[in-house]
Amino acid sequence: MISMENSSILFQEKRLLLKEIKMMLMGGSGLSNKTL
Repeated sequence: MISMENSSILFQEKRLLLKEIKMMLMGGSGLSNKTL
């Protein structure tokens, strides 16, 4: 079983990764505006 601490850390990392991907998509290309 995964402890609460480990799962919360993984969750935070996933959120940070999603934020970075969103920022890249929004700032990177105009195509993102059409897909999102």
